[in-house]
Amino acid sequence: MKLITFAVVRPEGPLVRAGVQEGDQVIDIDAAITARGGTPVAGGAPGGNSALLTLLRGEERALEATREAVAATLAAGEERDGDELLVRDLDTVQLLAPLPRPNSLRDYMVVREHVEGALG
Repeated sequence: MKLITFAVVRPEGPLVRAGVQEGDQVIDIDAAITARGGTPVAGGAPGGNSALLTLLRGEERALEATREAVAATLAAGEERDGDELLVRDLDTVQLLAPLPRPNSLRDYMVVREHVEGALG
């Protein structure tokens, strides 16, 4: 399962969503889960933004819900739930950094400098 963050261009501004890439298709995680009566795991209300970081904070429960929803969506061949698109063609979305705003960034140059200093 390849987790991605993608954007869809809309007149009112871009919609940023958490998804799963399967070949040339992108499955919107929260849309697929809510289409089956589940609770969004990536923080996305219909028509709103969602984020992989929110999904990852949900740990194994959120990942399992994602696996099940993606498998069911693909098996059923569903592409829509009312007005909500569940599956999009990869070439119709813009791929973004998977975690656009990570919790922290580590500067490992400090470790390198420490090791070099210790080795003298």
